[in-house]
Amino acid sequence: MRRRRGGGGKATAMRQRRREKKLQWEAKLQVSAATLCEGIAVDRLKLLDCEVGFVGSPMVSSEELKKAQIVEARAKSIFPNVRCTECGSQSIEDSQADVAILLRKLIRDEIREGKTDKEVYKSLAERFGEDVLYAPRFDLQTAAIWLSPVIVAGVAIGGWAYRRRRQNTNVHVMALNLVRGVPLTPTEKETMLELLTPPPSPRRKWWS
Repeated sequence: MRRRRGGGGKATAMRQRRREKKLQWEAKLQVSAATLCEGIAVDRLKLLDCEVGFVGSPMVSSEELKKAQIVEARAKSIFPNVRCTECGSQSIEDSQADVAILLRKLIRDEIREGKTDKEVYKSLAERFGEDVLYAPRFDLQTAAIWLSPVIVAGVAIGGWAYRRRRQNTNVHVMALNLVRGVPLTPTEKETMLELLTPPPSPRRKWWS
């Protein structure tokens, strides 16, 4: 009876050691995957960004690896154009803030669903507002905001040119009225108009 008890205890200890080794291997695999995925610490929130799904399936096919590389390349091209709402003017590309991690995960998920880059940007703007994008989409409202200074400047310059031209025309008409009815030769009349019409003001250089 003693031998049976001793043998059973030894088998139990061996099973316990194998279980501990398996848990250690899985933990190391999680840490390695997390390190490869942006080098962040392994916790519940940051693993959402890495999406470590390698435990229990260490073998990854070349097709799956290629798809993952394409998704990551597209996601990294979008990251610099998305603002981290908790980091001021920093993008989500290098930020380790919680919202940046969640935004990166969201972008990867939508790319995996087959959405185009344009659809990803549209989805981000609808969920978080236009301010989350560094380059807001060009619509009538955005066009009005960006083009309004140009339109105002154009109207001001056009009005100034019109008034200046009208003023010069009025002076020339007044000079013609003054010499009208005076017996002058064409040469004398031209000379009188030149004397009565003030010369144009000199143009000032924009850098002076």
